[in-house]
Amino acid sequence: MVIRYRKTVLNDFGAFVSIVLVGVVLVMAVVSLATGYTVSKTRGLVRVKEADQVVLQVVLAVMMLAGFVGHVARVAWLERFVTKAAECQGVVTGLSLYRDRGHVQYSYEVDGERRSAKNAVHASAQVRALAEGQAVRVLAGAKGGKQRSLIKDLYV
Repeated sequence: MVIRYRKTVLNDFGAFVSIVLVGVVLVMAVVSLATGYTVSKTRGLVRVKEADQVVLQVVLAVMMLAGFVGHVARVAWLERFVTKAAECQGVVTGLSLYRDRGHVQYSYEVDGERRSAKNAVHASAQVRALAEGQAVRVLAGAKGGKQRSLIKDLYV
């Protein structure tokens, strides 16, 4: 079983935020280099001195690298998890969304044990279509240790 990258980025909050971070920082770096200006939260549009431009570009490069590494790590972890996890049936027990993010809560049974879980999600159309009481397919990790799980249809 393999994750579908587009579904993962649209539905998984961690994967979505990390890739958006890379894009935003890249735009900031290009605009700053091309115009000599950057945006400050408190002072608005600010002219960057030439000496500070190098420092700004290094900071932006580090932020972009951190976002990229975080994104690759999250997608790789999801890929490994999906290949090892067991599929079982579950039920959505709650959906809490605020603006573009939220949590989906669900319960499921694996190896005769009833479990419940909550995943951070990006509020995509597929996530918004989930309803309390809806049956879902769940991918559950091995018994013992950390009991991780995902709603299969959001990733595969």
